[in-house]
Amino acid sequence: MNTIFSQNTYFPYEIQISATMWKKLELSNVVGDLTTRPTPPAILFYRQLAERLNRLPAREPAVAKPGELRLFALMNRIFRHLFTCYLDDQHPYLEEKTLAAGNLDFTSGPLAQVIQHFIELYPTFDPTGKHAVTPKKYLARDTRRFTRRRRIVRETLLLRLFMENPALTVFRPLFDDSHLASVSPYGTVTSILDREFKNAPPCAPFELPIMELLRAPQKACPDSLAGQLEFIRKYWAELLPTEMLSEIASAFDTIREEERARGGNGPGPSLVLEFSSPEQGKLAFSPTEEYPEPERFSLDKDWMPNVVLIAKMAYVWMGQLSGKYGWPIQRLDEIPDAELDTL
Repeated sequence: MNTIFSQNTYFPYEIQISATMWKKLELSNVVGDLTTRPTPPAILFYRQLAERLNRLPAREPAVAKPGELRLFALMNRIFRHLFTCYLDDQHPYLEEKTLAAGNLDFTSGPLAQVIQHFIELYPTFDPTGKHAVTPKKYLARDTRRFTRRRRIVRETLLLRLFMENPALTVFRPLFDDSHLASVSPYGTVTSILDREFKNAPPCAPFELPIMELLRAPQKACPDSLAGQLEFIRKYWAELLPTEMLSEIASAFDTIREEERARGGNGPGPSLVLEFSSPEQGKLAFSPTEEYPEPERFSLDKDWMPNVVLIAKMAYVWMGQLSGKYGWPIQRLDEIPDAELDTL
């Protein structure tokens, strides 16, 4: 994601963000600042998002990091890409069959309610980020094949997956689904779709139902978002465009830079000197605990006690000698032998 806007026209920043959090974090101000630049890098948005998210009350000890937000944005993008590959390319008529099997309809009943409330609670915004698009306005431009409604249905399934993912706990306030679940049959509808997709043809070449495939990274690395993206890069490369793989690599570079800037996992341990006693074979921490170096002269006692040290400041001494002898003494080799004998 080299620029702030991506190919996702509903969530331009890839991450699902509720209208409540958009307002609370004042993200319209962030978008307003960034859109004054010609092509702002996406990481600028994630830095602002992380900073504002971390300022919320009761955020400790969880801390949102820009690099991890970028990884999460990539996960959103990759999951949408796999939905497109599976439902639009591999099985273009499967969506209708799945809805029919679950007694669901795009334009009426519980599914229509979920679509309506999702657009209301997780709206798309105009390019300035200030004005949310209403459900009525958004759905008025839908196509005969219900392209926009299909998109929202897939977003509800992604929301369900993200709420299940323990590695996303730090970001959960952004997309928490409790309000949607309380005002619509969202839980029932997504459960029906999840069940029906289990009975549908698998997603090639993985031979897994699509929802199980999207849960695979979470099962492999439940507590690590970076681990989940590494799993995706390793096992899903066959279905991902080259630019997506490049963006994953770039996102990991961002993570490494952040860790380097913060000193990795913090400073190293403070090491305390420990001395062992040859006699006891144990550690000694004070002179009273078999300290290995006794406080006395070494065995060279025939000469050591008789040593006398004389310290002089050479320049001062040479100045004194110059006055004493009446000629300049400026180098050590000019000091009279008599003075050296006196020493």
